[in-house]
Amino acid sequence: MNTGHLEKLVEKVRSLPDSEARQAALELVQAVMDLHAAGLDRMMDILSTSESGRSLLEEFADDPAASGILLLHDLHPFDLETRVLRAIAEPSFRARGAHVELVSIREGTVHVRVEGGPALEAAVRRAIGEAAPDAAEIVVESSDTRVSGGFVPLAELRAG
Repeated sequence: MNTGHLEKLVEKVRSLPDSEARQAALELVQAVMDLHAAGLDRMMDILSTSESGRSLLEEFADDPAASGILLLHDLHPFDLETRVLRAIAEPSFRARGAHVELVSIREGTVHVRVEGGPALEAAVRRAIGEAAPDAAEIVVESSDTRVSGGFVPLAELRAG
């Protein structure tokens, strides 16, 4: 079940005309979420104290579905900056001759600089979005100064 479907169901419950039924349904959803959060929190505690558990925590953090659930319950083992740094360290970016740099994270807005062209910028934005869906915004600045086909931008000609 995807999050879009869940959001539609929650909106459907919120629009129920019977306020008592609406309140009971919302309380039920919250009670189930609290139950799951408590169980997941305990599981994370157990994993973090065992030798093999720490590697499992990293596997959970790297899995999009598991990572999303951990974020939902504020149990993710990595903070926003760590998740972004892991995303931009993707080996395929370097293999494509790209340079990706974290500029800053302020108030949930992630600023990165990318050298490698528009396709790479889109790939970086996608990777960060998957690793950090809780980011308020992802700002990709292009520092690509490579020129293809002998084209020289007018601004560079006037700079001299």
